[in-house]
Amino acid sequence: MQTSVNTCRDRSKIHCLNLYEQTPNRHSSGAELAAVNYPAYFQALQTERTIAADDAYNDPRTYEFGTAYLPAVGVTQQSPPHPSLLLLVISLRSSRLSG
Repeated sequence: MQTSVNTCRDRSKIHCLNLYEQTPNRHSSGAELAAVNYPAYFQALQTERTIAADDAYNDPRTYEFGTAYLPAVGVTQQSPPHPSLLLLVISLRSSRLSG
C-alpha cells in the first residue's frame, strides 16, 4: 500500500510532496508527472475530481501510466478478478489543483 500528497500548480505537471510506501516503510518526494506525457489523465482532471480506475492499465484516463509510472510505483497488471487499482483524488483549493 502507498499513498501520496501531490501538487499541481500550473496544470503542466504534478509534483509529489510526500510518497509513503508501507513496504519498505519509507517516505520520498520529488517525483513529477508531466502533462505532455499523460495528456488523457490531465484532460480527465479538468472535469473529474476523483478518478477511480478499477483497471489502471486499461482505463482511458490512466492507461498512459502503464509504461512507466505504474510499474515504478508497484502497481502491476493482473488478470481479473484482481485488476490493478488506482484511486486518484484531486482537491481544488484556491483555484489550484492539489491532491
